[in-house]
Amino acid sequence: SSPLMKAVDVEIVFGPLDTILPYNEHLLQQLTERVDKWRITSTIGDVFLYSMRRFGEQFKTAYERYTTNYYRQLEIIEKAKKNKNFRVWLERAEQSFWESNATGNTLQSFLILPVQRLARYVLLLRAVIETTPPNHIDYGLCERALIIMSRCVAAVNDAEKRRELDSNRVAKVKLLASRIEPASVRADLLANLEASDRAVVASGECEHLNVLDDKLKPRHYFLLNDVLLVCKVKGGKLQLKLKVVLRGVTTVRPVGEDELGGFGRVGELMAAPKASVYIVTKSAGIFVCFASAAERDAVTAALRRCVAEVQRQTARDDDAAATSATTASAAALMALSKAASQRQ
Repeated sequence: SSPLMKAVDVEIVFGPLDTILPYNEHLLQQLTERVDKWRITSTIGDVFLYSMRRFGEQFKTAYERYTTNYYRQLEIIEKAKKNKNFRVWLERAEQSFWESNATGNTLQSFLILPVQRLARYVLLLRAVIETTPPNHIDYGLCERALIIMSRCVAAVNDAEKRRELDSNRVAKVKLLASRIEPASVRADLLANLEASDRAVVASGECEHLNVLDDKLKPRHYFLLNDVLLVCKVKGGKLQLKLKVVLRGVTTVRPVGEDELGGFGRVGELMAAPKASVYIVTKSAGIFVCFASAAERDAVTAALRRCVAEVQRQTARDDDAAATSATTASAAALMALSKAASQRQ
């Protein structure tokens, strides 16, 4: 009575096949017809070229989507196996695969086949080129088809690499969130994480100068691309002591040894590390010290890059908001003008 798998999960596992399957069926049909009537002057490079033109970007996008979803597909199937009805259905389906002598013996082994098919097209075209005389008309056609198909494979591979990088990005932020306290900070880190570009850029040991009690305290910093967190490590957990939202940062600069005297008592405290960064926000000045000038300079450079990107994104958001407001205002004026003319 209940579905074996949620509709959204079915779309993730099988959805892109609606585009991938017709392309491969069309290509198979065209190649079969060409081979059945094969002559010395026959060609197959044009078959590949025509198919790529017909399906074009839609085909490449579908393969990218399918490939990047592959590991998610496996997760969904493993989760669905907890449902007894799904397990029974899957066992029967896989049994039918064996009886039909189909390649592979599990659903998972079949799901990887569309991904492998792309690379095999490239190998096929290379093999045809190697055995085709350079003066044959098909030689140039197959070369062009190979270039297009190779670009498609490269694009799919690049999409998979981006997925891996994004998966690592999310995992690192989740690991940080699992250790940090209080819970509100954890919730902020995880909010809209998959859809955002939030990432851990750098982390390490530092000392934070608390100007209220004139003390340098050992801390652990985590620089994300939108916030700097300075924490106290206690019992494997991270207690947040300082949070700097990069949107509000106005200045980031290293403090030179010759400048320490200008900071009075603060400068005396920082004299030992000799590797301090001065961060100015709209409401406060913050000193963070490092064990070496090299580490200080690396963190300063990373922090500056993150602040600059946040500022650029803020400017883009402001421009988009202004454009939207202008468009809405123009539409309202047109509506008022139309209403006024209708009354006349």
